[in-house]
Amino acid sequence: MTDPFEDEDFDPASTAFLNTSHLLGRLLLVAGTELRVKPSTQKGAKEGSTYEVVVADVIVLDGPVDDMIPTVPFIAEGIHLSGQVLVGQVRNTAKTGKMVLGRMEQRPSANFPQSKGAWTLAEPTDADKAIARSPAKAYLKQRQEATDPFGN
Repeated sequence: MTDPFEDEDFDPASTAFLNTSHLLGRLLLVAGTELRVKPSTQKGAKEGSTYEVVVADVIVLDGPVDDMIPTVPFIAEGIHLSGQVLVGQVRNTAKTGKMVLGRMEQRPSANFPQSKGAWTLAEPTDADKAIARSPAKAYLKQRQEATDPFGN
């Protein structure tokens, strides 16, 4: 018997998705679209513990092109960002129309030396700000047009 799915039109299922490790070292504009509270799945967490996640559009402004980031600049929509430091930095952008600019990095923690560190956005330089101006304006214009049903 032949396999009906053995065809070049079908791709194998993929578990690949863009995550913070793909963004490490890259200059990003982050525009939060939603703030969510989720139940904690962390080992040892108290029952009923929760954590915050910011759902955001992340605009990648530099770095190499690859399978996850096929162009630069690149807009990744609906990315879930978590971690106390990173969420703290971008929480206030959720639904405000504001954005945060910074370079994704991991900073070691004195409290948790066994971990790789907290994900954070480093303070942008003047050169970073210059790179971000045009893509930021284009994104905000696109977002405004998408939410204005009358095209005003």
